[in-house]
Order: sequence, then structure tokens, then C-alpha cells
Amino acid sequence: MVTTCDKEQSFFLYFKENMNSLGLGVPETLFNTQKTAIANVSAIATAIRIIGPKATLAEIAGATVALEKLAVLGALSASFYLGAVVGSIAVATGRYLGCGSSIADYFAMAEKDGLLTPELRHHLNQYQIIFNSQIANRMSYGEMTRKAAA
Repeated sequence: MVTTCDKEQSFFLYFKENMNSLGLGVPETLFNTQKTAIANVSAIATAIRIIGPKATLAEIAGATVALEKLAVLGALSASFYLGAVVGSIAVATGRYLGCGSSIADYFAMAEKDGLLTPELRHHLNQYQIIFNSQIANRMSYGEMTRKAAA
């Protein structure tokens, strides 16, 4: 497990660790840096607005060339996955910057950049398991993501 304030670790390792603890896979090239991850969150959110909240990641990948690597995650609910990605960016950012920044700082930035929609805010409030590593059975979120797409 990666520890807080370990500057030898990358943003992506913290991000991947959080996503994996939720039972979700993650294509490295889409989320390898904070900047790339935020750009792809915006692309996913835009595609969900266009296709609809019940879209799967396969549908999002098919509609957005930049996100084609998400196709491997197939039938997962894109909305649930987006929630996990936003929460994982917050966790990774807080852990990478560590000694001074917090998840609250990331959420303030996400809101300023227009990424924190009312629907996404509701989802993150409802599923705090995304960014709270102290909650037991975090892997259940991945299962919920699969069921939401069915």
C-alpha cells in the first residue's frame, strides 16, 4: 500500500490503488497524470450528457475516439465509473500532494472548472465509499457499477 506524502510514488499509482480497491479497472494512458485524468473526466461527462445517464463505458468509448481504451471495461455504467474516477482523482491528488492539500481542495477546483455537476455531487455524497478508504467492503462499488449498467 502506498503511504501518504510518499513523493516517490506517482499520481497514477495512488489513482489506480483507489480504483482497484473499488473493484474497477483503469486504463493507464487515460489517467496517468492528474491533468490527463481531469481532461478525460470532462470528456466522459460530456459523452454521458450527450448519450444519457444510462450509457455504458462501451457506448461512451464508441462515441468518443479519445476514450476508446474504456471499451475494455465494456458494460460498466459510465455514470458510476465517472463517480469513481472523480473520487479517485480526489484521493490521488490529496495523497500525492499530501502534506498541505486535501480532497476538499480538489472538489473546490472541480467545482470551479464546472466538473462537479449537481448529479455528480449527489452521486459522490451517496457513495462516499469512492473516496473513503476506511469504509469496509469497497470492492462492492465495482459490483454496483456492473449492475447499474445491466
